[in-house]
Amino acid sequence: MQVIEVETSIDQGVLSTLSEHDLEALINKTIRDKLSEKINTALDEMAYVDMEPDAGEGRFKLKASLVLCSTTDMETSVSMMAKIMHDKHLTEDDIGEILEPLMDSKGGF
Repeated sequence: MQVIEVETSIDQGVLSTLSEHDLEALINKTIRDKLSEKINTALDEMAYVDMEPDAGEGRFKLKASLVLCSTTDMETSVSMMAKIMHDKHLTEDDIGEILEPLMDSKGGF
C-alpha cells in the first residue's frame, strides 16, 4: 500500500478576496487536482488491481480499491494495533519491531 500526500499553498492576497464559499471551493479544487496527479502517477508505478478467474465464464474479475484517510487516522490505527499487541503480552521491543516498517515510510500502510 502507498500513502499519497500533497502539500501546496495559496497566496494570501487571493485568500483575502474570496468569500467563504469560494475559498472552500478553491481549496477543495486545489487539493483534488494535486491528489489526482499523484494518484495517476502511483497507479502507473504500482499494481493496485486484484485479478481472479471467474469460474466457468472464461474471464477474469478485476478489482481495485482506493483507501483515503488522514495521517491522524493512520496514527490512531497504529496505536490501536500496538494496544492489541500489548494486550497479547508482546514486549515493547517486539511491538516496535512489528510496527516500525509501517511508520518509517508510511509505504507499508
